[in-house]
Amino acid sequence: MTLLTNTKFGSLLVAQNLITNEQRLEILDYQLDCAKPFGVLAEKLFNVDPEAIERVWLMQYMAIAPRVDLTQTNIDKRYLGLVNKRQAWQFGVLPISFDDGCLMIATTKQKLARAHRFASRFIDLPFVFVIAEEADLDASLCQSYQGKAMRYDHHMTAVSNREAKAEVHVLVKSTVQSHQHQLVG
Repeated sequence: MTLLTNTKFGSLLVAQNLITNEQRLEILDYQLDCAKPFGVLAEKLFNVDPEAIERVWLMQYMAIAPRVDLTQTNIDKRYLGLVNKRQAWQFGVLPISFDDGCLMIATTKQKLARAHRFASRFIDLPFVFVIAEEADLDASLCQSYQGKAMRYDHHMTAVSNREAKAEVHVLVKSTVQSHQHQLVG
C-alpha cells in the first residue's frame, strides 16, 4: 500500500466518496461540542456504513503504523502474560514491549482489524500496533508461547474434523437404528 499524503480520517472518507467535504466540515463542527470519534459521527449523522468506516480506519492505520522486523526485535517476556496462547494465535497479537506509556503489540496487516477489536475489549492498557510480516509473527508466536498451544486455524480444522466425524457417526447410528426398526416391525 502506498503511503497516503493526507491521513486525516475525514479527508480519507471524502477521498473514498463516503462523505462530501461539506459533511466533513459539519462533523468537525459537531466534534467541537462532543468528544465522539469522527467515524462514529459519520455513521450517525450521514449513515456511513460501519464496514466502510472500518476499511478507512485500516487504510489510515496502515499508512502511519510503524513496521517491525520481529526477527531483530527483543520481546519483553513480562508482557506476554497479557494474552494467553489461544488469544495470541486466534487474534494474531504479540505484546512485545511497553514504550512511551503504551503497550506495543505486533500484528500483521491482514490481522489488524481483528487484533484491534480484541485489544480494545480485553487489554486494559494504552496500546499501539506495529506491523510485522506474517511468517515472522507466526515464528515469534511459536517461540514466545511454547508448549501445546495450537494455531487457531489448525484448531478450527481439528474442530471441523471432529464435528464431521460426529455427524457421520450420528448418520450411521440413525441409519442402523432405522434398518433395525424396519426388520423388527
